[in-house]
Parts: sequence; structure tokens; C-alpha cells
Amino acid sequence: VVKQSAEAGDKQAQLMLGTMYEDGVGGLPSDLREAAYWYEQAARQGYPKAQYNLGLLYEDGRGVKQDHKQAAYWYDKAARAGFGEAQNNLGVLFVLGKGVNKNPKRAEQLFTEAARSGNADARRNLDMLRKS
Repeated sequence: VVKQSAEAGDKQAQLMLGTMYEDGVGGLPSDLREAAYWYEQAARQGYPKAQYNLGLLYEDGRGVKQDHKQAAYWYDKAARAGFGEAQNNLGVLFVLGKGVNKNPKRAEQLFTEAARSGNADARRNLDMLRKS
């Protein structure tokens, strides 16, 4: 049922199917390339969780060729939708200058936004950034 809904274009089912392939659950093998494919289908429809998950795969080079610019691209889309984890991860990329130009001010903005929504990692990153 999930696969049929995903193939019919349901972005929630596409995210779920991607997660099932990533984790190898629901009778499906673990297949990161398939996970990336389904995350991208949902991400292109503007689904922030899928955009974030796809960004993670690009950042780590799992199921796709590692590409920090693509990771930043997808994190940015999810971050603009207010997705705290993506805001935090994009902030880290700005601190490190991976896939984007180093920009501590932009990182601070992103960490602040994510921390406001309760993201503990962003709060720690913000504190470290301010101390450095």
C-alpha cells in the first residue's frame, strides 16, 4: 500500500518508503539508493522532512555521491520551512565552509532559529560558536 501511494505521488508515502528502504524494514532490504530516490521525490514536492533526510544522505555520501553543496541545498529548503534539524545542520556547514562559503553570522542565525524551536544540538552549537 505504501509503495502504491508513493508511486502515485503521495509525498508522505514517498518519505515513508524512503525511510523503510533506509532502515531495511517492512520486508524491504536496506537500500540507500532507493531511499535517496524516494526522499528526492518527496523533497521535490516541498516536504521538509524529506529534504532534511536527503540532505543527510548527501552530507554523509550514503546512497548518493557525497556532495556538500547538495546537502546544503536540501538543508536550506527544509530550514526555510522552519525545520530545526535542517537549520542546525546547515549552520554547521556554514561554520565549516562545506558546500557553502564560511559564514559564522549565518550559522549563528540558523542556530538561533533552531534553538528557539527547542533543538538542543543547535543550542550547544550556538554556545560553542559564541565562545570561539
